[in-house]
Amino acid sequence: MEYWFYGYDFDNELNITSKEKILVRRLLQRYERQGKEGRPVVNTSDAVRVEFGLSLIQILDVDVKNQILKTNIWYEYTWVDVLLRWDPQAYDNISDVRIPSDKIWLPDIVLYNL
Repeated sequence: MEYWFYGYDFDNELNITSKEKILVRRLLQRYERQGKEGRPVVNTSDAVRVEFGLSLIQILDVDVKNQILKTNIWYEYTWVDVLLRWDPQAYDNISDVRIPSDKIWLPDIVLYNL
């Protein structure tokens, strides 16, 4: 069975177009205009301070002879992205949103020997 719908906006019918959805669309439009290749700064002379944290979750194996330590770790990066700022009062006091990481700028950090 196939269903075809032409010209019907289900988002409005189901009230899915919430303030959060509108906010995320507007934030992503900023990235569409600027692109995610450049750093998210107001002035090119500004730095993006990236903080890095690492937590050891588990030691999986220790090979003393070959000096190999296998672990399970959790790492986290945090930074301020000026393109993702908004006034919470304009969006029903929404203070945080989830945006897929492939849609925004990410720091060029690579961990070796993992």
